[in-house]
Amino acid sequence: MPQIEITINDLTLRMKSAKNLLKPIADSFSSVMSVNRSYNGYLAIGAYSGGAVGIPASWRVKCEKGIYVNYYELWQEFGQKGNYFLSTVCLNFYRLDGFSGTEEELFMIHADPDWLSTRPHGVYKKGPHLHVISGDWAHVHIGLNVGHLSQVLKSPSSLSLALASGVDLVANQILPVL
Repeated sequence: MPQIEITINDLTLRMKSAKNLLKPIADSFSSVMSVNRSYNGYLAIGAYSGGAVGIPASWRVKCEKGIYVNYYELWQEFGQKGNYFLSTVCLNFYRLDGFSGTEEELFMIHADPDWLSTRPHGVYKKGPHLHVISGDWAHVHIGLNVGHLSQVLKSPSSLSLALASGVDLVANQILPVL
Protein backbone atom coordinates (compact mmCIF):
# COMPACT_ATOMS: atom_id res chain seq x y z
CA MET A 1 0.00 0.00 0.00
CA PRO A 2 1.53 3.34 -1.01
CA GLN A 3 2.47 5.68 1.83
CA ILE A 4 1.24 9.02 0.40
CA GLU A 5 -1.71 8.94 -1.99
CA ILE A 6 -3.55 11.72 -3.83
CA THR A 7 -6.17 12.14 -6.54
CA ILE A 8 -5.52 13.95 -9.81
CA ASN A 9 -7.70 16.87 -8.66
CA ASP A 10 -5.65 17.37 -5.50
CA LEU A 11 -2.43 16.83 -7.39
CA THR A 12 -3.00 19.98 -9.43
CA LEU A 13 -3.21 21.90 -6.14
CA ARG A 14 0.26 20.57 -5.22
CA MET A 15 1.74 22.76 -7.91
CA LYS A 16 1.07 25.86 -5.81
CA SER A 17 2.68 24.27 -2.76
CA ALA A 18 5.74 23.40 -4.86
CA LYS A 19 6.18 27.07 -5.72
CA ASN A 20 5.46 28.29 -2.17
CA LEU A 21 7.98 25.88 -0.68
CA LEU A 22 10.80 27.81 -2.36
CA LYS A 23 9.61 31.27 -1.32
CA PRO A 24 12.09 31.64 1.61
CA ILE A 25 15.13 30.88 -0.55
CA ALA A 26 14.24 32.01 -4.09
CA ASP A 27 16.16 35.07 -5.28
CA SER A 28 13.13 36.46 -7.08
CA PHE A 29 10.02 34.64 -6.00
CA SER A 30 7.95 36.33 -8.70
CA SER A 31 9.94 34.48 -11.36
CA VAL A 32 9.24 31.03 -9.88
CA MET A 33 6.72 29.07 -11.92
CA SER A 34 4.96 25.79 -11.19
CA VAL A 35 5.22 23.02 -13.73
CA ASN A 36 3.36 19.77 -14.33
CA ARG A 37 4.35 17.23 -16.98
CA SER A 38 4.57 13.54 -17.76
CA TYR A 39 8.01 12.04 -17.29
CA ASN A 40 9.04 8.37 -17.62
CA GLY A 41 5.70 7.00 -16.44
CA TYR A 42 5.36 9.55 -13.64
CA LEU A 43 3.54 12.82 -13.30
CA ALA A 44 6.21 15.33 -12.31
CA ILE A 45 5.39 18.56 -10.55
CA GLY A 46 7.83 21.17 -9.35
CA ALA A 47 9.10 24.68 -9.81
CA TYR A 48 11.51 26.47 -12.13
CA SER A 49 12.45 30.00 -13.19
CA GLY A 50 11.97 29.82 -16.93
CA GLY A 51 13.66 28.48 -20.00
CA ALA A 52 12.91 25.11 -21.52
CA VAL A 53 10.89 22.87 -19.23
CA GLY A 54 12.92 19.76 -20.16
CA ILE A 55 13.25 16.96 -17.64
CA PRO A 56 12.54 17.50 -13.92
CA ALA A 57 16.21 17.20 -12.95
CA SER A 58 16.96 20.22 -15.16
CA TRP A 59 14.48 22.62 -13.53
CA ARG A 60 16.27 25.42 -11.66
CA VAL A 61 15.31 28.29 -9.38
CA LYS A 62 17.93 30.90 -8.56
CA CYS A 63 18.69 31.52 -4.91
CA GLU A 64 21.45 33.80 -3.60
CA LYS A 65 25.25 33.68 -3.92
CA GLY A 66 25.22 31.66 -7.16
CA ILE A 67 23.18 28.89 -5.56
CA TYR A 68 20.40 27.23 -7.54
CA VAL A 69 17.77 24.81 -6.35
CA ASN A 70 15.99 22.03 -8.21
CA TYR A 71 12.60 20.95 -6.82
CA TYR A 72 10.33 18.24 -8.14
CA GLU A 73 7.98 15.49 -7.03
CA LEU A 74 7.37 12.27 -8.97
CA TRP A 75 3.88 10.80 -8.66
CA GLN A 76 2.92 7.43 -10.13
CA GLU A 77 -0.59 6.42 -11.07
CA PHE A 78 -1.88 3.24 -9.40
CA GLY A 79 -5.10 1.32 -8.86
CA GLN A 80 -8.16 3.25 -9.95
CA LYS A 81 -7.53 5.79 -12.72
CA GLY A 82 -6.77 9.23 -11.32
CA ASN A 83 -5.12 7.96 -8.13
CA TYR A 84 -1.42 8.64 -7.59
CA PHE A 85 1.21 7.88 -4.98
CA LEU A 86 4.36 9.86 -4.24
CA SER A 87 7.46 8.01 -5.37
CA THR A 88 10.04 10.66 -4.50
CA VAL A 89 10.44 14.33 -3.73
CA CYS A 90 13.77 16.03 -4.48
CA LEU A 91 15.12 19.39 -3.38
CA ASN A 92 18.65 19.63 -4.76
CA PHE A 93 21.09 22.50 -4.23
CA TYR A 94 23.80 23.49 -6.71
CA ARG A 95 26.50 26.12 -6.96
CA LEU A 96 27.04 27.59 -10.40
CA ASP A 97 30.61 28.44 -11.37
CA GLY A 98 30.26 31.81 -13.09
CA PHE A 99 33.44 31.35 -15.13
CA SER A 100 33.02 27.84 -16.50
CA GLY A 101 29.22 27.65 -16.31
CA THR A 102 29.42 24.25 -14.62
CA GLU A 103 27.33 23.21 -11.66
CA GLU A 104 28.56 21.65 -8.47
CA GLU A 105 25.94 19.60 -6.64
CA LEU A 106 26.16 20.57 -2.96
CA PHE A 107 23.49 18.70 -1.02
CA MET A 108 19.85 17.70 -1.21
CA ILE A 109 16.81 17.29 0.93
CA HIS A 110 14.70 14.50 -0.39
CA ALA A 111 12.26 11.81 0.67
CA ASP A 112 11.36 8.38 -0.66
CA PRO A 113 8.14 7.62 1.27
CA ASP A 114 7.80 4.05 0.01
CA TRP A 115 11.40 3.08 0.71
CA LEU A 116 11.21 0.03 2.94
CA SER A 117 12.34 0.65 6.51
CA THR A 118 14.11 -2.70 6.41
CA ARG A 119 16.34 -1.64 3.50
CA PRO A 120 19.68 0.08 4.21
CA HIS A 121 19.11 3.59 5.58
CA GLY A 122 15.36 2.95 5.27
CA VAL A 123 14.15 4.74 8.36
CA TYR A 124 16.18 7.83 7.34
CA LYS A 125 15.29 7.82 3.64
CA LYS A 126 11.49 7.52 3.94
CA GLY A 127 11.00 11.05 5.25
CA PRO A 128 12.77 14.31 4.46
CA HIS A 129 16.48 13.86 4.94
CA LEU A 130 19.63 15.81 4.25
CA HIS A 131 21.93 14.05 1.83
CA VAL A 132 25.43 15.48 1.47
CA ILE A 133 26.82 14.81 -2.00
CA SER A 134 30.59 14.70 -1.68
CA GLY A 135 33.42 13.79 0.65
CA ASP A 136 33.25 11.37 3.53
CA TRP A 137 29.55 12.13 3.97
CA ALA A 138 28.55 11.15 0.42
CA HIS A 139 26.29 8.27 1.44
CA VAL A 140 24.96 9.67 4.70
CA HIS A 141 21.23 10.30 5.04
CA ILE A 142 20.48 12.60 7.98
CA GLY A 143 16.80 12.09 8.80
CA LEU A 144 15.13 15.39 9.66
CA ASN A 145 11.92 13.87 11.03
CA VAL A 146 12.77 10.38 12.27
CA GLY A 147 11.07 10.86 15.64
CA HIS A 148 7.68 11.59 14.08
CA LEU A 149 7.93 9.96 10.67
CA SER A 150 4.43 8.48 10.72
CA GLN A 151 2.92 11.97 11.17
CA VAL A 152 5.10 13.46 8.43
CA LEU A 153 4.12 10.75 5.95
CA LYS A 154 0.41 10.93 6.78
CA SER A 155 -0.53 13.23 3.87
CA PRO A 156 0.90 15.46 1.14
CA SER A 157 0.30 18.54 3.32
CA SER A 158 2.09 17.09 6.36
CA LEU A 159 5.06 16.20 4.15
CA SER A 160 5.03 19.75 2.76
CA LEU A 161 5.22 21.14 6.30
CA ALA A 162 8.22 18.93 7.04
CA LEU A 163 9.91 19.98 3.79
CA ALA A 164 9.23 23.64 4.64
CA SER A 165 11.09 23.11 7.92
CA GLY A 166 14.00 21.72 5.90
CA VAL A 167 13.94 24.76 3.62
CA ASP A 168 13.93 26.99 6.70
CA LEU A 169 16.97 25.11 8.03
CA VAL A 170 18.78 25.67 4.74
CA ALA A 171 17.79 29.36 4.59
CA ASN A 172 18.95 30.08 8.13
CA GLN A 173 21.84 27.67 8.70
CA ILE A 174 23.40 26.64 5.40
CA LEU A 175 22.96 29.38 2.77
CA PRO A 176 24.47 32.09 5.01
CA VAL A 177 27.77 30.20 5.24
CA LEU A 178 28.12 29.22 1.57
